[in-house]
Amino acid sequence: MGVDMTFMTVFGVKIEPNEESFMEAYNEAEDKHGPDLPDITYDGMCGEYLILGPVLYRFQADGDDDSTPDFKGTSVQELVKLEADYRVLFRRYFKNYFHLIEKVPFNIISFVHYT
Repeated sequence: MGVDMTFMTVFGVKIEPNEESFMEAYNEAEDKHGPDLPDITYDGMCGEYLILGPVLYRFQADGDDDSTPDFKGTSVQELVKLEADYRVLFRRYFKNYFHLIEKVPFNIISFVHYT
């Protein structure tokens, strides 16, 4: 069993990973709604991060076809639209947790995600 490395860029917010009640709500919603949910990225190994926001770029080092290595860029207007759409989607599925992102500005966050 190996560790996979995924290089990611997300436009969103990083929140405290100890939001266990949010993760429980997310897991329940994932069972019901699957891919319709807003993107979240969390550290399932060490619990060091929980990032809420749309994924702009994803590339798995093993060459998995689910990657998006062709991402070239975006405009500020597109980022504004992505943020607004994400907030609407997040509120639809996680109204009780909207306070986690309500007044927090979105940022471009690049990192390596290990699974």
